[in-house]
Formats: sequence, C-alpha cells, structure tokens
Amino acid sequence: MIILMRSAAPGEDLDRVVREAEAAGLRAQVVEASSRPAVVLSGGDPVDPARFESLPGVAQVVSGAAPWRLTSREARPEEAGSST
Repeated sequence: MIILMRSAAPGEDLDRVVREAEAAGLRAQVVEASSRPAVVLSGGDPVDPARFESLPGVAQVVSGAAPWRLTSREARPEEAGSST
C-alpha cells in the first residue's frame, strides 16, 4: 500500500501516518514522490485503506497489490518460463 501525502502536509501528519502503520503491524518507509512525501507500507496483514484515508495530510491511498502483480510473470503467461 502506498499513502500519498498532500504536498503541504506538516511533518506531524507524516509522523502520525507512520505511527498508525506501525500500530497495525506494518513497516513504513517514507519516500519523496514527485515533490511530495509518500509512505510505502509492507509486511503484516492486509489493512483497510480507510484507516489511513481519514488521517490529516493524506491525499490518496493506493493499494499496491494489483499494479505490482500486473508486471509479474504470472500476469504474462507468454513469459512464464517454459517453451514447448
């Protein structure tokens, strides 16, 4: 899951998102994404995106499962490995 913050979000909002993620048992990595901060979440059990959407400073919550799967070999059977 990727949480995109508003560009003008103060540091306290970013810290709050990280604390909420850690409370949910997730690892949170803060990155700079096109002039605004983002928090990449990994590990743990799936969490409802609504848990983060209502936090101050959050612009958008994007589920990371589908886009990553689209680039995997399992989504492209012609590159699955064996040719017969």
